[in-house]
Amino acid sequence: MRSRRSFFNASVLRRDITRFFPVWGIFAILLGLLFLSLRLDPPRSGDAVVPVYITGGWAVAAYALVCALTLFADLYQSRLCNALHALPLRREGWFFTHSAAGLLFFAVPFLCFQFILGLTGSDIAVVAMGTGIGLLEFFLFFGLALLCTMLCGNRVGAVILFALLNFMAPILQWVGNTLYQPLLYGVPLNADSFAPWSPLMNLMEEAENLFDLYHDSFTGVQPKDWGYLLICGGAGAAMAAAALLLYRKRSLETAGDLISLRLLQPIFVGAFSLLVAVALFSIMGHGTSLLGLLIPYLFIGFFGGRMLVEKRVNVFQSKAFLWFGILVFALFGSLLLCSMDPFGVTWQVPEAAQVRYAQVYVHPYANGKYYQSYFYDQNRITDRSHIESLVQTHEKLAQNRNDTQPHGQMLYLTYRLSDGTTMRRYYPVELAEEEALVKVMSSWEAVFELSYEELSQRLISVRAEKPEGSIGIFVGEGDAPAHNDVKVQVPELKNRLLQAMEKDCRDGTMAQTEKAFPDGQTLYYLELTLKGDTGYGVRYMGVEINTENNTYALLQQFYDAGRESPDRTITQENINIGSFNVY
Repeated sequence: MRSRRSFFNASVLRRDITRFFPVWGIFAILLGLLFLSLRLDPPRSGDAVVPVYITGGWAVAAYALVCALTLFADLYQSRLCNALHALPLRREGWFFTHSAAGLLFFAVPFLCFQFILGLTGSDIAVVAMGTGIGLLEFFLFFGLALLCTMLCGNRVGAVILFALLNFMAPILQWVGNTLYQPLLYGVPLNADSFAPWSPLMNLMEEAENLFDLYHDSFTGVQPKDWGYLLICGGAGAAMAAAALLLYRKRSLETAGDLISLRLLQPIFVGAFSLLVAVALFSIMGHGTSLLGLLIPYLFIGFFGGRMLVEKRVNVFQSKAFLWFGILVFALFGSLLLCSMDPFGVTWQVPEAAQVRYAQVYVHPYANGKYYQSYFYDQNRITDRSHIESLVQTHEKLAQNRNDTQPHGQMLYLTYRLSDGTTMRRYYPVELAEEEALVKVMSSWEAVFELSYEELSQRLISVRAEKPEGSIGIFVGEGDAPAHNDVKVQVPELKNRLLQAMEKDCRDGTMAQTEKAFPDGQTLYYLELTLKGDTGYGVRYMGVEINTENNTYALLQQFYDAGRESPDRTITQENINIGSFNVY
């Protein structure tokens, strides 16, 4: 053995590599199988990035945790921990040697995998990018795993803490939506607000922007993506440094404890109490009128958490009840503050001049409840008069928070403001009583994502569906129709259809309110088939029509005329264009 002043020990490194051969050996075998799958069924591009950055995000995180728990397993066994730390080797030596072994467990098999990909014909630039992405990912998750290893005294605690930190975003959103969101009238708590707290989910979401699954091609890593990845790698290094500091101060007697750091134990108990209370509150029934039930639920979570931390049942001391009272006061104080809304968040309405564009969507009251997550990427509304109408409607609805009457729909508003920020709100509404709102939702830019001229150039066919059955009305250049469809081969009739839709938009009868249920309450769902952006292939756009507008009447004329034709086709010879009216 070297001196206790050594920060690295080659003998310990060799022992780690040989003793834990199954860990990195299995990882190497999995990479070999992945290589075979890529060679047998390769994507056209980006094959070095896809396995690591898209499918590998969660796998790299899991492997980093396995490496950390395996290499520092002695910290969880009291006898082995005391024996090893009695040897003449400083804790820094153990830490840096084990950490170097963990990095080698990933880097050597992974770099060999990437090198072989480069030798077998993969794009060298793509291979280099995949190498950088994989290493930075592992730095992040291995640093986080090391930190969790030092904060906990057994494997179960480390695994739970690692999972909680990686999935912090949905956990925070769940707690917020259950307790606080009902007190914030019209203000949604979206995942975007919590996303920075979840590294694994962030990386998986970023990965979707790097690979075009539809065209099976790699779109490239942008500078902002590299910036985010470098931040992740730096965060991993910072967490590893924090883990070293904790290791230097760690008491060997904490081996086997759930939480090894005494200062962290109250925080764990508080967080555990809150999660248990919210879980029971969600299961047993929740609502603003039932918030008082949080007290017994917190009691269960608080003293249950203390039992886990202290490893005993008798935790009902007077000091514990004092801390429980402080926890209850803090929780209900935050709920009261949220309800009082001292910053006026729920009353905030943007000025029309500050709005660059708006998006609007209405969802029906279905199955006895509203859905709070329907902030779809709707078409952008930029017309100033329409934006002013939306702001006026918003101001009116924000004042109706005491209205307890049942409503038929839920209105979802999204504003993109001139300062670059986004404001989202949702309110219960009776659409039949909001003529100005219906007018805005019926405007051409709210219904169609293309201008009138672009839609005219790219429209191929139209298909209208009824809930009780379907009919197809094909216009212009559509493919061969199926079963009872009617094929229209007169280009002029396509122009009549566009005119009918444009008139309905001006008349306010094209409001899109139930796209989530095209086969339910919608009378007609109109599917437009368009030429692709490059002139090849097709894509689709769906809109809704009803029996009271011009579009429905014109399509019905098409269908009636086609039924009278022997081959169900409307041609220049068997139809009088002038008879197709736009009312």
